[in-house]
Amino acid sequence: MKTEYERQSAELCRIRQELESARARYLDLYDLAPVGYVTISESGFIQEANLTFATMLEAAGESLLDKPLSSFILSEDLDTWNQHRKQMMETGTPDVCELRIRKQKNAPFWVRLDSVVIKTAGKTTAFRTVVSDISQRKSAENELKRSYERLELMQEVSQYHAGNVQDLLYFALDKVVALTESTIGYIYHYDESERLFVLNTWSKEVMAACRVAEPQQVYHLDNTGLWGEVVRQRRAIMVNDYPASSAMKKGYPEGHVPLSRFLSIPVYDNDRIVAVVGVANKTLPYDQSDVLQLTLMMEGLWKIAARLKLEERISRAGHEWQSTFDAISDSIALIDSDQRILRCNRATGILLEHGFSDIVGQPCWKLFHGTDAPIADCPMNKAKRSLHSESSTVMHNDRWLEVSVDPIVSDNGLLTGAVHIVRDVTERKRLENALLQEKALYKDLVDTQPAGMYRLRVSNTTNSDVADWRATIDSNYSVDMVSDRFGEILGIDAQLFKENPGIVPDMVYPDDQADFIENNIRALAELTAFKWEGRLVRGQDVTWVRFESVPRKLANGEVLWTGVVTDITDYKLAENSLREMQAQLMQQDKLATIGQLAAGVAHEINNPMGFVGSNMITLGKYIEKYNCYIEELEREMRACSGGVLPEQAQILRRSLKLDYVINDIKVLIDESNEGIDRVKRIVQDLKIFSRADSTAIGMADLNGCMDSTINIVFNEIKYAAELKREYGEIPNVSCNIQQVNQVFMNLLINATHAIQSKGEKSGEIVVRTWCDNSNAFVSVSDTGCGIAAENFNRIFDAFFTTKEVGKGTGLGLSISAEIVRKHGGEIMVASELGAGSTFTVRLPLNPPQAGNQPQ
Repeated sequence: MKTEYERQSAELCRIRQELESARARYLDLYDLAPVGYVTISESGFIQEANLTFATMLEAAGESLLDKPLSSFILSEDLDTWNQHRKQMMETGTPDVCELRIRKQKNAPFWVRLDSVVIKTAGKTTAFRTVVSDISQRKSAENELKRSYERLELMQEVSQYHAGNVQDLLYFALDKVVALTESTIGYIYHYDESERLFVLNTWSKEVMAACRVAEPQQVYHLDNTGLWGEVVRQRRAIMVNDYPASSAMKKGYPEGHVPLSRFLSIPVYDNDRIVAVVGVANKTLPYDQSDVLQLTLMMEGLWKIAARLKLEERISRAGHEWQSTFDAISDSIALIDSDQRILRCNRATGILLEHGFSDIVGQPCWKLFHGTDAPIADCPMNKAKRSLHSESSTVMHNDRWLEVSVDPIVSDNGLLTGAVHIVRDVTERKRLENALLQEKALYKDLVDTQPAGMYRLRVSNTTNSDVADWRATIDSNYSVDMVSDRFGEILGIDAQLFKENPGIVPDMVYPDDQADFIENNIRALAELTAFKWEGRLVRGQDVTWVRFESVPRKLANGEVLWTGVVTDITDYKLAENSLREMQAQLMQQDKLATIGQLAAGVAHEINNPMGFVGSNMITLGKYIEKYNCYIEELEREMRACSGGVLPEQAQILRRSLKLDYVINDIKVLIDESNEGIDRVKRIVQDLKIFSRADSTAIGMADLNGCMDSTINIVFNEIKYAAELKREYGEIPNVSCNIQQVNQVFMNLLINATHAIQSKGEKSGEIVVRTWCDNSNAFVSVSDTGCGIAAENFNRIFDAFFTTKEVGKGTGLGLSISAEIVRKHGGEIMVASELGAGSTFTVRLPLNPPQAGNQPQ
């Protein structure tokens, strides 16, 4: 059993353990408390501090001991700390104060000191202080204060009676400078499209301190330095050490106000920067709070400025609207849902012959129609049902009036009123009636014209190729007008063309379609007149037409295409006949001229050729006498010299080449006589080929005619081809010899040209003749280029040619075919592209019937 001493000792040990445990818990709570605890001596030195307080100051706890608390307090707040200590020393009661404490590395922060005194023997010996971090609360309070100040400034600015926007901004700039605790500021308008800053105003301090002689008012963005970065970077620019060097700065003019700190922000209107606001030279550094305050202030200010601009525009618009309203000659009135007039223009009073006071408040039917209720055809009653514009035309005092109503509908779909417009249309009615009569007269005039008339509207004038041109017509062409005569010429219903303008190019003769489309596309693309002649297919018939149209571009980009179409079939037939006749007459005239020339030349040539031929015969006889004489002399000389010529004579004979000369003289004389005979034959053939009487009919030897023609054109043939004659025995044919020779000449020349076109050095031309019981045949074959399939059916068309410009008229084969046809025959063609062609002339052995003689 324990003694009392042992029991008390155990109890004492237990109490000590509990005290130690409680002390440990106290120390943990003391160091880990969310607030700082510090004990400060009467003289202001730190005696004890918990971990939280040391953490606030970013210092170790031991390093704080025996240091004056004032060394951590911001100098601007030392008076607050000293007043706090004095209050507790004098009263001995707890006290509270708020001040800023500096950290070792970071910016100062706000704290609250809750202090109580510690007394020993009734005397204050220390202070125990709870230190709470209230920086967030202070920040919120400051922000609230600045927001309140900003709101007060905004209220002051909004209540400021400015004459214009610039005065408002000038007044507001001083408030902005004060809000940010700056000393100077500026506002520049900015034009994003031109990249230009235009000065609105500098603050008063700048204007007073600036010594720049002629301050610049307008700056281009490219010429600005640091302050232009606000636009280039599209964000606020804040510089708290302006004198420091920077690549973005370009300096400022001499005499400019010095800058120490600088803040500039962009002002937006939607996504566009419309202004730049800058402040400078704040005592403390600018921070994001300044950016926020300045941005919010300017956003609100710009809305006020925009409202002021709008009010100015509304005011001007009100005066302009009323002036415009009264300048309108139509009666315009604003009426309510009960059709009572709320407002009207000057024309309404003139129309109704009443003053404004007598009109307002009255129902419109009473004033305009003199009735006690709306009229039967009242457009307002219609508008109440449809909620759309309605109108009607009525008679009033022998005048036609057009009454229209445009309803005013609320957001929930209810009619609240309307705009009531009355227009005197008496003159228009008269003109409409006159126009109807003119239209009827115009239609009669258009439909009775010999040419068909039409007008197209083209919505898309971009050029397109032939392949998609039909699609272009279907999608972009519409017919405004078409006459009945147009349909008659084309052989279609005019209404069908109006519904489907693409029917016309479909009717164009296949060989003419490409030309028609290309001319149409070019005229539309270049806005030049469209003129085209060609053939249209009307069932089994082919009609020649002429299109003539002139395009005119409208303001909306469309093209109005007005034109006529004329049937020129008879004209074309007459023209072709005339051309053929002219060509034949020209050819006959040429041949007649050649005949006359040949006759004259033959006469002139035959005389000298006669005595030249005679002289050549005589010369031959003389040469023979010289030869006999020389032979006799040489015989005598040999007899005197032992049977040989003397050496001197032999040398002379060899040097004169006498043996060659004697033999060659005979050859030369024979060739000359042959040339004389050839000249005589050519002259004779030329006279036969181009007899002056082109209508003379005679019996012709076709082989002889061909030979005569070959003689005429052989000089052209011989350089291009080898000519072969394969003549058969054929009887004489009754024909116009000159015309038949002309046919043969055309065929031979064409064969020569075909060989030359192929590019070969030499080809072959074969002329054959034969006959049967009824006809004589003459064929000309060549090894030339042949005829393309697409040209085969056109080779006998007048003026069709595949030769280069200037090398063919396109009349040779056409005239030849016509000559042979008039002789009762035909020309047949066989051709292979690249291999050659054969033209065969068939002439009947019996002459054509009387009346069909070839002319």
